[in-house]
Amino acid sequence: MHAWLWMQDFPPLPAWLEEGLCELGSFLYLLELVHDPAASCLASDAAMLRAQLGTIELNARQPYGSGFRACAAALRGRGLHDLLQHVRAYGALPEQRALPPTVSAPLPSQPPPGRQARARA
Repeated sequence: MHAWLWMQDFPPLPAWLEEGLCELGSFLYLLELVHDPAASCLASDAAMLRAQLGTIELNARQPYGSGFRACAAALRGRGLHDLLQHVRAYGALPEQRALPPTVSAPLPSQPPPGRQARARA
């Protein structure tokens, strides 16, 4: 993802933000594999994928863990494209949106509402 950021003309970013975006990209890809194994030609073990998702979520190493958590929080209530556009334009995360009291944001490792994980045959 570092190369992708560079190829997309992102400005120089603080380490926590660049690493956080890269960890977020990895997390979202792995999450997609858990929920839709057919999305990749790679064989994937759901238990192993979930373990890796947990490792990313709980990473205490700077700048990876804190950067990921900041980027994941900024993603809530917006699409990844919007988040990346904002970071490219401003070199920073957008302010977090407050969710209405009746709406609770799912944790990043939970599938979006209405989306069920497929059972592997």
